Amino acid sequence: NDDKGPHRQLTGAVAFSMDEDDDIDQKVKVKKVRGGKIVQSVQTTFTKQEKRSEDDKDQELMMMMSGKLATMVQQALFGKLNEIAKPDINDYDSAWVAKMLSDSLLVGDDIHPLPHQIQLLVGKKVLAKVTTKGYVPSANAKQYQYVVCNEGEANEEKYVLTLEPLTMTVLSQMAGILATSLFIMLILAFVFWFLIHTMLKQKTLDEMKSDFTNNITHELKTPIAVAYAATDSLLNYGMLQHPDKARKYLTIAQEQLQTLSGLVEQILSMSMERQKSMLLNIVEVPMKEVIEPLISQHQLKVKSGERTDKKVRISLSVEPENLMVHADRMHFSNIVSNLIDNAIKYSEDCVKIEIKAFQKAEDEVLVSVSDNGIGIAHDKLPYIFDKFYRVTDGNKYTVKGYGLGLFYVKSLMDKMGGSVSVESEPGKGSCFTLHFLKGKKVKG
Repeated sequence: NDDKGPHRQLTGAVAFSMDEDDDIDQKVKVKKVRGGKIVQSVQTTFTKQEKRSEDDKDQELMMMMSGKLATMVQQALFGKLNEIAKPDINDYDSAWVAKMLSDSLLVGDDIHPLPHQIQLLVGKKVLAKVTTKGYVPSANAKQYQYVVCNEGEANEEKYVLTLEPLTMTVLSQMAGILATSLFIMLILAFVFWFLIHTMLKQKTLDEMKSDFTNNITHELKTPIAVAYAATDSLLNYGMLQHPDKARKYLTIAQEQLQTLSGLVEQILSMSMERQKSMLLNIVEVPMKEVIEPLISQHQLKVKSGERTDKKVRISLSVEPENLMVHADRMHFSNIVSNLIDNAIKYSEDCVKIEIKAFQKAEDEVLVSVSDNGIGIAHDKLPYIFDKFYRVTDGNKYTVKGYGLGLFYVKSLMDKMGGSVSVESEPGKGSCFTLHFLKGKKVKG
C-alpha cells in the first residue's frame, strides 16, 4: 500500500511455522513481511514436560503456544504505534487543512457574527486561511497570534486571527443596554427635578401663606383701629354736641367698616370658590352708578390714610352713559375697587388713574383701569393672578397687601363668564381690562 498522504495505514504480513514432532522440543518462528521483504523475525522454543500423560501434555502445550504466539503477534504488529512522530507538514494539502480548520473553529455567521480571518502559518508560509464571506481586512484591522509550537524558530507554527477594531461593534451590541440605561437616567433626572421643584414650590407657598397671615392681620387691624378711634372721639370728647364734626367722624367709621366688610367678603369668597359653593346674583349693573362712588371712597381713603402726601386724580368715562353689564353687583364693585386700590398703591406721589367703560362690539363691553405707576416686569406678568402672589423688589415687599386682590379679580371674572387682561411697562404704568359679554347671564 501507499503509505504517503494524510491517511497512513500499517500494512504487512506475519508468518509462523512450528515443528510437529512430539518427541522433541518445539520451535516456533514468527516473521513480519512488508513489500515482499522480511523486516522482522522472531523464534522461540517450547520444551516438553516429562511424566505427564499424552493428553495433558498436548493440551498444556497448545495453551502455552497460543499465549506466546498471541503476544508475539501483537508485538510484531503494534510495537511501533506507541512512538509519536512529528508529521511532515509538506504531506498535507492546504485545501484539506483549511476545511478542517473551518470545521473545527465552527466558522459561520450564526456562531461568529464578527467579520474575521483566521490563518495557519508555518514560518512565513500560509498553510491555510479561512475568511468570513465578503470580509476584506482593512488597514486598521488588528491581528492576534497564537503560537502552537517551535516559538521563535524558522518553522514556527501559529494561528493568526484578524479582526476589525471592536469599539463600535461592542457599542452596537450594547445599544439596547445603553438605551435602557439612558432612559432610566432620564427618568431619575426627571424625578429628581420634580422633587426639587415641588419642594421649592411648597416652600414658596409656605412663605406666601405666612406673609398673607401677617398682612391680613394688619389689614384687619387698620380699619378696626380707625373706626374705634372715631367712635371713641364721639363718646368721650363731646363731639356729639358738634353736628358737623360728629358727622365727619361717623363717616370715617362707616368707611372703615365698609373696607373691613369688603376685605372679609373677599376672603369668604375665596374660601367659597375653593369649595365650589359660591352663588352669584347676576343682574344688570349700571356702570356709572357703581363706579362713581368707588372713586370718591378711594380719594377720601388717601386723604385720611398713611400716605396723605399722595395726590390722586381719577377720571371716569362711560360711553354710553347708561351702559349696562350682566354681573354680580357686589362682586363687580369689589373687582373695580381692587384695581383702583392697586393703581394707587403701586404708584408714585402723583397718581393719575383713568377708568373707561365702553361697548367694543354688539355683545362685548370693556372696562379698563390704567395708571401711571411703577409698572410690572414682563417676567412677572404670568404670575400676578396667582393666589398669594405679590410682586417683590428683590426679597422685600415694598407695598402692603395680602396677595388675594388680583386672584379674586380673575376668579370672579371667570365665574361671571368674562375675562381679565393686563398690559404693563416698567416705569410707565399698567392697564387692566375687564371683558364682559353683554347680555350673557351666568348662573352662580
